[in-house]
Amino acid sequence: MSRILTAMCTHILMGSNSMSRCSDWLKNRDVRKELGLDSGLSQRTINHAVSLIGNHSDGILVRLWEGLDADIISRTPM
Repeated sequence: MSRILTAMCTHILMGSNSMSRCSDWLKNRDVRKELGLDSGLSQRTINHAVSLIGNHSDGILVRLWEGLDADIISRTPM
């Protein structure tokens, strides 16, 4: 799941929120190789990942915040 999420976030950060375009983008062998994916992801798989992320968004945001907060604390000079 983490590689799927990485692929989706990378695609969004490149300027496209379309998961259909993300699925098309992942058909490129070089893109898949760079992301460590063995094969392309179907639109259905991406839609399922979006649904799972949505169902767990509160927990995901808390964990992201904890990770960012820990990183900020570790960089703060004492």
